[in-house]
Amino acid sequence: MTQRHTAKGILDKVLEDEEIIREFLEKEHTDTVYRSPRSPGENARTAAYNAQPDNQPFNLLRLLCVRDLAIDYVHIWQRSKLQGRRYGTIDGFVQKRGLPDGITRKALKIGQKLIDLENQCGIAGVSLVLLPAWYMFEHFSEIEELARLLLSDQWDGLRSYSVSMSTVISTYQELYFLTITSS
Repeated sequence: MTQRHTAKGILDKVLEDEEIIREFLEKEHTDTVYRSPRSPGENARTAAYNAQPDNQPFNLLRLLCVRDLAIDYVHIWQRSKLQGRRYGTIDGFVQKRGLPDGITRKALKIGQKLIDLENQCGIAGVSLVLLPAWYMFEHFSEIEELARLLLSDQWDGLRSYSVSMSTVISTYQELYFLTITSS
């Protein structure tokens, strides 16, 4: 049975690890992104999703991976109604991009939820601040509730920190894209 996560549960997880994530995000991680590991023959676009071990630098790579796929699928692949009808399915996306099916579907599921949350909050950096809870998004459906909580006065500190991380996530995302496309 799959465990469903709640908006409050995600925020509680982030608060539990807040000091660790702030300390992690205050450091420079360009080298981590630039040297994103992958095995020979592994697809560069999805390699970070299954990267080992399970620690903050690799979670950053996983986050960038799921965001990259979601950005490509939602904003580029389906950018127009005509193209959406013609190529709009995940099957078509996976096939045309030459991506592994299972990993891509799981990563897209998480990435689309994070992008939806960023759009609803109007804060790109929120995904980065929620890094300790990234894995919880696979079985999470309360995006609107999470956005509502984040925008409430109760979570003002977390929201402010997310705003300050918006440039950081954009920079890492661009570097990640350049790294995987030059491989």
